[in-house]
Amino acid sequence: MAVVRANKSDYVFCDPSSFEGVDPVPGVDKECYCDDRSKVSSKLVNMTIEYWRGKAEERAAREA
Repeated sequence: MAVVRANKSDYVFCDPSSFEGVDPVPGVDKECYCDDRSKVSSKLVNMTIEYWRGKAEERAAREA
């Protein structure tokens, strides 16, 4: 699960750039959805964002 917060327009493009360039499963088609009923807690959202940021940092370190 990748998570992104909507900008002030409450709209997010379903595009890799919206997810800080992190692809959790390269080569596999993805689908975007909105949690318009706030079923996912803000704690889980924050933890997920930090997890994928960490993965991106690990990848960058390996490539450096």
